Amino acid sequence: MLKILIALLVIGVVAAIIYYGYVQPQAIEGKLL
Repeated sequence: MLKILIALLVIGVVAAIIYYGYVQPQAIEGKLL
């Protein structure tokens, strides 16, 4: 059970990094342009 929770946490962190690092800057650039 603990391994599943840790795996979900890691996936969540990686997804957040990808979102804030890649998706959000593109959205901001789109709004500015």
